[in-house]
Amino acid sequence: MFNTVEPAKQVNNKKRFDIKEFAKTDKARMIILIAIIVIEVIVFSSNPKFLTASNLLDAFRTYTEIAIIALGMTFVLMSDGIDLSVGSLLALVSITIGFTHKAGCPLAVSLLLGMLVGALGGLFNGVVIVYGKVHAFVVTLGTFSLYRGLAYGLTNAESYSDFPAWFGFFGNSYIGGVLPVQFVIYILLAVTMFVIFKMMPYGTHVSALGYNSVAAKFSGIRVNRDKIMVYMISGILVGIAAVIYTSRMSASRGNAGENMEMYAIAAAVLGGTSMSGGHGSLEGTIVATFILALMKNGIAMLGFKNDWALFITGALVLASMILNRVMQQNSKE
Repeated sequence: MFNTVEPAKQVNNKKRFDIKEFAKTDKARMIILIAIIVIEVIVFSSNPKFLTASNLLDAFRTYTEIAIIALGMTFVLMSDGIDLSVGSLLALVSITIGFTHKAGCPLAVSLLLGMLVGALGGLFNGVVIVYGKVHAFVVTLGTFSLYRGLAYGLTNAESYSDFPAWFGFFGNSYIGGVLPVQFVIYILLAVTMFVIFKMMPYGTHVSALGYNSVAAKFSGIRVNRDKIMVYMISGILVGIAAVIYTSRMSASRGNAGENMEMYAIAAAVLGGTSMSGGHGSLEGTIVATFILALMKNGIAMLGFKNDWALFITGALVLASMILNRVMQQNSKE
């Protein structure tokens, strides 16, 4: 008998598209975000002014402070942390700027003192979290009240608005009469954060902290220092945002920054940053921030109250959390 040899089957090297694998990627998330933008444009374009360049730039101009804070929040969430104090810290920085100027400090000095308060506020959060071994949620929930209480208590809930005219440059000026100055500041900060995140070891360290801080420590990463730096960077960005906010509003007041922590967390989570740490997307945060800015602007142009923007933001965060959980489960299969 002769052994028969079956003809070799043709091997198909062409890779088939796997929807489950694609759903795990940042590209899938970005497509979803772009789809949301398209829906917003369709819904809100019933007002002919919505799609004008001036309105779109103005929508982002009034949202710049949240956009800047969201950059820092992305790093915080990546490190498996959270910062609920950013809105209150912004108020404290704003109050520092106004009332040190009222006390006789040159405004330039007051601005530096305000940004120093932002950095120290973030540093304080980080030190208590790391060396007090207290969860970030508990610590920043405490400083959420602490910083807001200081902002009100130090001023007896009074506001200050006697700033020189040049201070309006940061929040109410346009380059070439078209481009808001704070938009340019945001772009510079976003590029800086992107370089840190993608091109420097520190970005990898922050991601490693979120995945497994114990493993990160054994791999030589200075866990305590890097985690404190995450909150200090967040505080510095809050300080810059406070300067822009105070300039735009032409006033320092204790109620500044209310709900900003919620919008900043929403932008980061909606953009694909994991609440459980280890993964973040600055690109996603930037696009998600634009989505939230358009939504708030569109709702106002349709004549609805801003309370609806808060409601829809909460709904988007819940949907994003569910999506993140589904993607994590798929990645384990």
